[in-house]
Amino acid sequence: MQRPAQTNSAFREDAARPPEPHPPKRNEVRVFRSSEMIADAASVADNAAQQEEVREVAGRTIGSIDPGQVDREVAGRAARRIRDYLASHTEGDLIEVLGEVGDDDALVVPRPTVVMFAQILDALGRGVGVQIIPRDVELTTQQAADMLNVSRPYLIGLLDSEKIPYRRVGRHRRITFEALMDYRRHDDLQRREAADALAELSEELGAY
Repeated sequence: MQRPAQTNSAFREDAARPPEPHPPKRNEVRVFRSSEMIADAASVADNAAQQEEVREVAGRTIGSIDPGQVDREVAGRAARRIRDYLASHTEGDLIEVLGEVGDDDALVVPRPTVVMFAQILDALGRGVGVQIIPRDVELTTQQAADMLNVSRPYLIGLLDSEKIPYRRVGRHRRITFEALMDYRRHDDLQRREAADALAELSEELGAY
């Protein structure tokens, strides 16, 4: 026996209806929480704009090469060759890099980049690790404290006293690398001036 016609019609209507959108997958939240830059993702889960900001901070990595990751002899030899070339070619803002094998077109590199590359290779040749940090990259308070070689509570005090500018991302503070280096340069200058003043005072007292 055939089913009533209305049943087939209802089936066709259900089949034509577009599927309801699925809720966000749970693993997206778990991935978001796994970021090193985020201590508590739940506090910003309801704010889409804030989530995007935090993801952007977490995605901006700091490149580094640890000692032993490259051959010291190879790095040192490359650094010397680049320095010799720069010394014998003092003019020009652009430098063409040609491969020793093959007929590929020359790679054109800005001179300051080549100078920095030579410095990186020289450090690696001496067994010193290297980090490359963009000036505008934002650091966590712990990263900033490690770079200044101070405790995190001491750094928080510097932020609260407005000696280092920062911004908030949710409940967390972010400091740009450039702002951190500006503070370090200013602090080093003050220390040198204080040491010079103390040395002058010691000389004056010794004259009497």
